[in-house]
Amino acid sequence: MCRRQAGCAPRRGWASRLEMAQRLAVGATFAGEFSNVTRSHAGKGIVGYVW
Repeated sequence: MCRRQAGCAPRRGWASRLEMAQRLAVGATFAGEFSNVTRSHAGKGIVGYVW
């Protein structure tokens, strides 16, 4: 039986990317685990440019 400890925590994630002007792109990701005992969050952002 799982009492929602860290090993049984549900994971949620989100990602997005936006391309602008055919040369510029920005993006972000987020991930998290949530339980009654612990919480974990992580994220990163990216910027890309082609010349």
